[in-house]
Amino acid sequence: MMNLSVQLAFVVVFISQSVSHEDGARRNSQSYATVSKKFNAKLKYPKNKLSLVGPQLSDEADNNTGTVIVCGPEGAHLNITWRPKVIDPYKCVRIYFDIISPTYFDKGHGILDVYLKGSSYPMYSVDRETSCSFFKQLDPLIMCPLKKGAPISFAIQYSKLEDLPVGSYTIVLKIFSFEANPPLVACVNFTLHIATS
Repeated sequence: MMNLSVQLAFVVVFISQSVSHEDGARRNSQSYATVSKKFNAKLKYPKNKLSLVGPQLSDEADNNTGTVIVCGPEGAHLNITWRPKVIDPYKCVRIYFDIISPTYFDKGHGILDVYLKGSSYPMYSVDRETSCSFFKQLDPLIMCPLKKGAPISFAIQYSKLEDLPVGSYTIVLKIFSFEANPPLVACVNFTLHIATS
């Protein structure tokens, strides 16, 4: 099983697909994120699925909401946001997912690269197998395998983020399916800013 730092990065990258392909200005800007191999976060699952309506589905989305940038597949509906935009390692962050599965996905592999701000070389990279069951751990209502066109909406709260180093990081994530043609399930990138308040 993947350690939580890699899982969080996969989640955040999957979230980055929330910005549409037509948003060229945002797509061309760099994004930064932070991941620690020793990251130990506590997940809190919502008890009431009706409470999942978050900033991504309301007018509350503002400068305090982070979003991911979708780099594929073309036309993907992968709306992923988080609040607050600047993450304080001594507080919590809530991540919202509003996704329509762009393709069939049961098993595949993911490629994750984390860059320091301004660097063209990743400080952390991982290329490993993943599966729909990883996403099912995040939301038990997800039905595996993911079928093309299946709607997915949920939110996760992460707390106890003290192991996150302060800084700005770019995260790039690509998820490929072993079964789908074309194989690209998701390509996202985003900037994470970690700072104490």
